[in-house]
Amino acid sequence: MEVAAHLPQVATSGDRPDVGRVRDVVDAARDLGLAAVCANDHLTFHRPWLDGPTLLAAVADRAGGMDLATTVALPSLRGPAQLAAALTTLAIDAAIGPRRRRDDDAGVRQRTEVTAGDCRTGDGRG
Repeated sequence: MEVAAHLPQVATSGDRPDVGRVRDVVDAARDLGLAAVCANDHLTFHRPWLDGPTLLAAVADRAGGMDLATTVALPSLRGPAQLAAALTTLAIDAAIGPRRRRDDDAGVRQRTEVTAGDCRTGDGRG
């Protein structure tokens, strides 16, 4: 069995997430020999938080041999081409899904239908 650490993206006290704490988690996970570090992918959250793919890019130099991963990446919001470019550039493993929370896709239902076709065929025609 392989074990991964989930990065602390959300502010637990104060008004900003603690980037130093994130670095400490990555260092500890690497030193313990964990397989990966991962982060959520939301565009909004109810408290201050660090964007998942951006956070993974920021700690990539500390990851050593660990994989970088998102728990669920959101092509319906980021756009399939933009998300694919970010994930491949950073060599991030990703689970792909339509949304994680109801407010992640508020107002984009129609775009989600088009994006699902984009993901299947690459051209948006389904």
